[in-house]
Amino acid sequence: MLEKALRFLIAKSKLLDYKHRHYRKWFADSPKDELRFQYDLPPGANILDVGGYNGDFAARFLELCSANVTIFEPVATFASKIRLRFAGEKRVCIHEAGLSDKASAIKSGSSEKRKNSTL
Repeated sequence: MLEKALRFLIAKSKLLDYKHRHYRKWFADSPKDELRFQYDLPPGANILDVGGYNGDFAARFLELCSANVTIFEPVATFASKIRLRFAGEKRVCIHEAGLSDKASAIKSGSSEKRKNSTL
């Protein structure tokens, strides 16, 4: 039993080391933000931006493929800024809400200094 547990732990540590090495290599290669946008999407593609923050992701897809973008942003201050940024843009639909597998309401504080909010 102990031997089986040790083999499991050794295998797990090798897997974690493997992932860590690839993670370090990825950063050492100085990946560009462009990797997030390398999709072969047709003009007018439908995009979901979950956690819109300031709308940069949505703006990029509007530019790349004239996408229709639905943004979900639960933090009121961020959602308000996104609304101002895309005012009059018919291809953008903004929902001041988060997404979850459960129907619930969660209080969230936000800080302008934080880029991400956890709900």
